[in-house]
Amino acid sequence: MPSKFDSLKSAFGRKTTPPAEKDAAQPPAEAAPAAPVQPALQPTQPEPDPCASDDQTRLAALYRVSRILGTSLEVDEVLGQVMDAVIELTGAERGLLVLTESDSQDWTLRVSRNFNEKQLIEWEKEISRTVINTALQTGKGVVTADAQTDPRFSAQASVVFNVLRSTMCTPLLARGRLLGAIYVDSRIQKDIFDNEDLEMLDALAIQAAFALDNARIYTRTVQQVHQLTIELDEARKAHQVAEITETEYFKQLQARAQALRGGMAGKEGDAGS
Repeated sequence: MPSKFDSLKSAFGRKTTPPAEKDAAQPPAEAAPAAPVQPALQPTQPEPDPCASDDQTRLAALYRVSRILGTSLEVDEVLGQVMDAVIELTGAERGLLVLTESDSQDWTLRVSRNFNEKQLIEWEKEISRTVINTALQTGKGVVTADAQTDPRFSAQASVVFNVLRSTMCTPLLARGRLLGAIYVDSRIQKDIFDNEDLEMLDALAIQAAFALDNARIYTRTVQQVHQLTIELDEARKAHQVAEITETEYFKQLQARAQALRGGMAGKEGDAGS
């Protein structure tokens, strides 16, 4: 009758030594040293997903930029942050940020990117005022893939003479008030802006407008506090002067001064006669 070891040999196709023989034939093995404990792996930053869609990339970039906006309450610094973010997110050749005057549609340039000194001197001729005015008047963003062939702008002198190609502009609106507009363009390429780019610029403009409005409110509040402090100091000084002039000692000094002035006037009269 075959033993269970014979069954194992036939099953695995090799000779199997019974436990008793194996123990007798081989010396006892020494205990292996314990493996050193490995430190726990530290979490790493997720790498950019090469398979991420354009929409996911845009949202990630917009989120990163939105964390920067509003970190300052200085108006000029906020404007600079906005323009840096606009150029980064849109890939535009040039960009401007204009501010309106007291809720009107009259605007002035406040900050620019990628304009050289000569262009800034004549910047109003270098850009399309029609695109900016359209965004301000309608309260909606404007985008054109090629201004040279767009019937809305192709007849404009600035578009023709400066060979403007891709242009995009969106208004800055906060709490129902018009603050200004963001304008970007490219004289080199057409078709670099589309409706998805405009949607992203609109989303950025919403955050930028509120950051700018908060900075303006802060600046105005600081100025009001400063003015109030001056007025309080002046009122305090006036009150202190009033307290002094009402004292009996001050009244005696005042009477003595008047008497001295009267005496001096009498002496001058005697000398003249």
